[in-house]
Amino acid sequence: MEYKTRQWHEKCFVCCTCKNPIGTKSFIPKEHDIYCAKCYEDKFATKCTKCKKVRTGGLPVTKESSGTDSI
Repeated sequence: MEYKTRQWHEKCFVCCTCKNPIGTKSFIPKEHDIYCAKCYEDKFATKCTKCKKVRTGGLPVTKESSGTDSI
C-alpha cells in the first residue's frame, strides 16, 4: 500500500496506539502518527463531562448560549 508517497506492507501500516493493521479501514494522520478511527476518537474527541462518552454533533450548551441558568 502507499501513503504519502511511501510504500508499506499492509501488516506494517498500523495504528500507533492499538497496533492493529489499518488495511482498508479509515485512519486519521496526526503529526507523524497514524490512528485508526476508534483510537483517534478515544484519544482526541470531545467527551461528555458526566458520562465520558464521545459527544457528536451540535455545539455544546452553555449558560451563555442557552439563555438560562439551568445547566
